[in-house]
Amino acid sequence: MTKTLLERGGGRLAYRRYVQRHVTRGETPEGYEDVGVRVALGSQEFLMKAKGWVGKISKEQPDRVQMMKRVSPAAVVKVVEQKRGEAWAEFADRHGDWGRELVLYLARRRCGLTLSEIGQFFGIAEYKAVSSAVKRFEAAIEKDVAKRRMVKECLLKMEKVET
Repeated sequence: MTKTLLERGGGRLAYRRYVQRHVTRGETPEGYEDVGVRVALGSQEFLMKAKGWVGKISKEQPDRVQMMKRVSPAAVVKVVEQKRGEAWAEFADRHGDWGRELVLYLARRRCGLTLSEIGQFFGIAEYKAVSSAVKRFEAAIEKDVAKRRMVKECLLKMEKVET
């Protein structure tokens, strides 16, 4: 199995170069930006308690900073409103507008809440509806440069948001 995967990736040397590029530059490979953020899932109260457990962030434990980067769903909405230049109420239910899916996708990545909790916050009864919207948006950003750019801009802005 390992041999097959390495062959598909261009061989052992190509894989080693790929990993080394990310390690030496301190960059996270595309698609892995939110892995550390999902260290703990739960309510905002649980998150605040968990942040207290994190303690001092040192160079030896850089992943602890991910716990501190969580934001509230309201903060996600605020960031998207600022980037789009219009209020949530204006675009949330507009037919054909992808702003709502963007907010749900970003909430899933940065809030540390379950699909059900995200749905409750946004008035969506079924967690499966949230899941479907997030999956649709993930598929869309694979093909759409504008959406991908908007996601990156929003994620950068959320790094500066206090929870």
